[in-house]
Amino acid sequence: MGARMNDLFSSIEEAKEEREAIMHESNVPNASALAAADMHRCEIKSVIRKYFPQGSLAAAYFDLVEQNRGKESADKLRDGTRAAWREQAELTKRRSAVDADKAVNK
Repeated sequence: MGARMNDLFSSIEEAKEEREAIMHESNVPNASALAAADMHRCEIKSVIRKYFPQGSLAAAYFDLVEQNRGKESADKLRDGTRAAWREQAELTKRRSAVDADKAVNK
């Protein structure tokens, strides 16, 4: 990811650590768990944004995650992304139906 991610953080992990430190300073209970859950949620959104509907590209990303973070982390990301992927597919289907209806009723 490197400097491409943004100007403030060199990696998503660094961003998570910064968020966690801010939560700790603010006396947020369970700061570590909340920061990890937030990072997971954001990564799922990122996978959908970058790879939907190209499942093979998402699969390649999951393989990379598995190589770098291990099978357990990759499987957790795969599982979370599956649900979001289904939601995105349904949303895309509904949008297509609305667009088709608009085209017919013009």
